[in-house]
Amino acid sequence: AASDVYKRQKHYRVSPVGIGSRTSPFGNEPTPNPDAVRVTMTGKDPRQRGLLGAAWHLGYVARAAASGVDSLALGTPVGGFGLIHTALDYSQPWFDQAGGVYPAFQIMRRMYSASGAARHATEVSSPRNVQALCFDTDYGQELWLANLTGEEIRVEINGFDANMVAVLDESSFRESTGVDAKIPTAGASSQVVLGSYGTAILTQTG
Repeated sequence: AASDVYKRQKHYRVSPVGIGSRTSPFGNEPTPNPDAVRVTMTGKDPRQRGLLGAAWHLGYVARAAASGVDSLALGTPVGGFGLIHTALDYSQPWFDQAGGVYPAFQIMRRMYSASGAARHATEVSSPRNVQALCFDTDYGQELWLANLTGEEIRVEINGFDANMVAVLDESSFRESTGVDAKIPTAGASSQVVLGSYGTAILTQTG
């Protein structure tokens, strides 16, 4: 039937999306946040610049991909919802002195470059705490994990033989703020320890 054809042709596109708020559902401006604390519905959300921002971005992409979203745009290159530090009309501790990119930059750069890649289904026993995304690359498969909690989590990996593991957490935060960051890697493992809002890349080559 024509209606069935129409249904199959529907595309789902989500944009723009960010941790902070551009507008308020109550009709006013977003919540003022002069002290840059972690509160919701504000346009000046410090979580965008931290490890939580990286985990949030990866978790959002993972759920969108699993839900059949065709295209997704998160934030902007620069600004309050950006991935790259620039001077703004409010303080951005540490970044105002050191510059660089936010940890979410490392996540989204890889996500955008993987656009159109074949995705493999994943199963997570506690999706509220951990999200996962697996897809093909030119040199094998990558499995990405995000700890969505403020506590350390040990993740058991089944059905994916990783040759290499890279973890983005407190210990590698400084490295992650470089545009061409080299996140420290370790050898194969069936377990990954993710610190508070940590993310990990597991690579399976061959």
